[in-house]
Amino acid sequence: MALEIEREGDEIRIRPARRFAQYYVGDVAMSAITYAELEYGVAISAEPEHERVNLAALVDDIQVVSCDVPVGVACGPIRMASRDSKNDHLDKMVAAHAVSLGVPW
Repeated sequence: MALEIEREGDEIRIRPARRFAQYYVGDVAMSAITYAELEYGVAISAEPEHERVNLAALVDDIQVVSCDVPVGVACGPIRMASRDSKNDHLDKMVAAHAVSLGVPW
């Protein structure tokens, strides 16, 4: 089952995702960059032990895909094309990761 993650303040909520309902375990993957952001959410949570369990359940169902050189190659042009927006570097890296993997838009 795919999950949807919401962040409210310093709390992470994980629940079944309506938009992912058509997919099966193994159909969806997560960038290691996204995983790092979720780890940050666990670290700042008021209940990190509880959130660690939630995150572990998530990665049981959704593979975390490592980054490599093609991500860096894709990241340069993406950041250059959107250089006026300076607050979303991690989002651009996640996009570059998807591009490097050939994920369709």
